[in-house]
Amino acid sequence: MDATLSGTAIYEERQNFALLRMIALVAALVIGGTAYITNSKSGFTDPSEAWSLAFIAAMLLVVVWGFSRMSTTVNSAFLQFGFPVWHKRVEVSRIHVGEIKRIPMWYGLGIHYVVGIWVYNVHLGRGVVIAVDGRRYLIGSSDPERLQSALLQVAPRRENA
Repeated sequence: MDATLSGTAIYEERQNFALLRMIALVAALVIGGTAYITNSKSGFTDPSEAWSLAFIAAMLLVVVWGFSRMSTTVNSAFLQFGFPVWHKRVEVSRIHVGEIKRIPMWYGLGIHYVVGIWVYNVHLGRGVVIAVDGRRYLIGSSDPERLQSALLQVAPRRENA
């Protein structure tokens, strides 16, 4: 993500979910190992199965690596949040800052729509609710009080987002 966003950052946070990466790596190795063992026992007569499993393992790694890191940046003009493979950039003049909210375990991790709100998170814990043009977002953060404070500095419209 572009950390400059056209101004000095008031708030920047980079979150990683290393455990998820490790689980994905182990899963990819198990899938790859299964493909190799399956093909070696069959004498490598049909490599399509091995390549299919190797492709699944590679896609698993790409998706998990892309959604196991999240960054949030606030400056005087924009809020940018999301993942390397998908992020949002919003002008602060369009933001209504809401409350700090606990993120229940059943909300899961990543980007998803749950009960009337778009959730962006890599950790369970807490986040800040914002509203942009009628859409609500819950942005996960390790320090939601600091994120909310930064948003209120640049987008002082505080409502029930």
